[in-house]
Amino acid sequence: MKFSSICAILMILILAGCSNKTSEQSALVSNRDSLLADSLFGIAKDQKIIAASIDTLMPFFTKLHDSIPDSKRFDTAYRYAIEMHKKEREVQPLYYGKGSDGQYYFMITRLEPSIKRDKYLAICARFKRNAMGNIDTSTYEELFWTWKMRKVQLYPKAARLFLDATAGADLKKYYPQFSKDEYIMFPDERVSYNQKAKQWNSVLELPSKH
Repeated sequence: MKFSSICAILMILILAGCSNKTSEQSALVSNRDSLLADSLFGIAKDQKIIAASIDTLMPFFTKLHDSIPDSKRFDTAYRYAIEMHKKEREVQPLYYGKGSDGQYYFMITRLEPSIKRDKYLAICARFKRNAMGNIDTSTYEELFWTWKMRKVQLYPKAARLFLDATAGADLKKYYPQFSKDEYIMFPDERVSYNQKAKQWNSVLELPSKH
């Protein structure tokens, strides 16, 4: 065998070894993030509180039917439609707890349209509670939506994002202009959250006349 061929084979083996080590290190970091997020913000500790909180806030992140105006989405008359959405889209709480800023953070997962019905995204939001301990819905704010992906891919990424969000870290490195379709779908350069209107707006959209 020629010397050049031997060198080429050795180089391939070295690169493969480095790649495997990098993959193993990434897996360890992802597993550590998941374990830490579960221990700090896992839903098992406060299931009743979390369930009640999610039910209260469901109208904010539910895809409403065209017949339900945004201003009426909390009306009891439309509660059935929202509950149906929760069931059909398999809305489930993933994490919940207080952030470093004293606000309450939560993350839910939701089934998204796909051929095999196996793709989910995560929505992360925060809110404040009043002196009575009730949710102050005026403070509700969605921080980000992830890209849709299978749960095995979503969960470790969701853990990392939630840990950073609750710690007050800058999430811009996870935005699509920096991480493509690996983590956060929006906000991005064109889409931002309007806290007053409680909805995501594109810079391409015309201002509302109302």
